[in-house]
Amino acid sequence: MSTPRLAPPWGPPGAPSPGWFAPHWDLGPPQTALIGDHAVDLRGDSLVGKRVALLVTGGIAAFRAPALVRALRREGAAVTPMVSAEGARFVSLEALAWAADGPVVTALGPRAEHLSESAPIDAYLVAPATYDTINKLAAGIADGPLTATLASALGRLERGGCAVLVAPTMHGTMHNRVLVRSLRTLVELGVEVIPPRDALGKDNLPPDEQLVAAVARALAPASTRGERALLLGGRWPWEGRLPAAAGGDWRAEAWRLHLRGGALGLWVPDRADRLPEGLPLRRSPGLEQAAAGALHALRAGEIDALHVNLTTCAEDPGLAMLRAAGALRVDEGPEGARAQGALRPDRAGAPV
Repeated sequence: MSTPRLAPPWGPPGAPSPGWFAPHWDLGPPQTALIGDHAVDLRGDSLVGKRVALLVTGGIAAFRAPALVRALRREGAAVTPMVSAEGARFVSLEALAWAADGPVVTALGPRAEHLSESAPIDAYLVAPATYDTINKLAAGIADGPLTATLASALGRLERGGCAVLVAPTMHGTMHNRVLVRSLRTLVELGVEVIPPRDALGKDNLPPDEQLVAAVARALAPASTRGERALLLGGRWPWEGRLPAAAGGDWRAEAWRLHLRGGALGLWVPDRADRLPEGLPLRRSPGLEQAAAGALHALRAGEIDALHVNLTTCAEDPGLAMLRAAGALRVDEGPEGARAQGALRPDRAGAPV
């Protein structure tokens, strides 16, 4: 008996199957390792040991909250969802409890959840943050569980005890002078306002990874928050040839460095794609030009660290230039040369 072949998910019923590229599944069980139902696959450790309160207010973007909870947990955070009555119209409390692997706060009780005294919160993330919530927070109105929580959070923020972040999400017609005035007030109070995604005339909730990055950067150690770093990454051509190996895991490296809270720039080949969003970017046709420019920036004190995560041909003079500048790990093989490490002017190029 032949193995069943599932029809592709396109084309009208009864249409012939394009078998040479149709998706194939033998109806067998998953081959990946089984993990607990509530567990997440850790992607990083920037929020390990941190407690994050996700405050979900009454905008349609609230439906994304369970996925955002999971994204925060993938960086190691313990997440406590708090949902307003309006927010509960757009997201299932059961789904949030499953995603957080813990209870969802919808009302304040004898434990005074808004004060978080028994388990202090490190960061309060309001996403989505509606017009109503933003203006109430700026005006000092604490008339519900979430606004009372935020009033306490502002007090803790003033004492350096936590971070408060808001992600404005609303129809473009509501982005008026009242909102701008309230946002300015919040910025003056030390609240971080996460820029919305501008699409279709609306302030939309940014992608989960940008929200997670904002929280991680807000909680990053002071020792890394002020660092100016440049990452030289990618798969660099030389004399029309590309190394067979891909350009290292430089995108993951860029993400890790970005979460440390400092200023990060990227220098990549002209044809590099799938670039991280929101980071200063420079392109060059060849590594020699990029290496010369990056090393000049390091020696001139324009950056504090030069991180390298790339592949190129072993004969590339740009690679030789980087090797001469400091202690990089360079692995050479038939597929090309892979270089990794970091250079600092004050440590003679010792790896970071």
